[in-house]
Amino acid sequence: MDKPGTGCERAATGKFLHWLIVVCLLAVGAAGAADDDSAPDEDAMVALHFLVGNWSGAGWHDHGEGKVNEFDQTLVVESWLDGDVLVSEQKAILSSDGSRVLHHSATIYRFHAESGQVVAENLRDGRRRVTPIEPEEGRIEWLARGDTQRWSIERTEHGLLQRGRFAETGALFFELSLQPARTVE
Repeated sequence: MDKPGTGCERAATGKFLHWLIVVCLLAVGAAGAADDDSAPDEDAMVALHFLVGNWSGAGWHDHGEGKVNEFDQTLVVESWLDGDVLVSEQKAILSSDGSRVLHHSATIYRFHAESGQVVAENLRDGRRRVTPIEPEEGRIEWLARGDTQRWSIERTEHGLLQRGRFAETGALFFELSLQPARTVE
């Protein structure tokens, strides 16, 4: 028999805390926005729905000077509020030891009426970053690190492909291939 605070109770508490954090992120975003009665740009948000699902796969990240990390990643993307908002959680584990977490974050994709853009609000390590993204059917792109990196995620025949390139040279430094995750029923 499980002791209090272990097993199922801990799992339920962890899932509750996960969603509580996501709801708080939404509240922080709403509190920082001016009152706006305009509807979200449905076409822009529909273009992101290719991301929805449970995904898993493997990738690599070249940090320069011969340091390359290979990792396994999961990505869960859900559609909320009739598709007006997408919420995702991503977690990458170092492949060589199977336990070291390289990246764990939550992202909210939504239409920002004031700017007229779709934005990704990412929470990682207690930091919140809001990034405009460029959605197209089956593909999104965004700039990062002071516009020195261009990132993309696109739908492929087998799943999703995420790439990171240096904006100036186009050199590839990150690649992640995701397939639909197998679910246990």
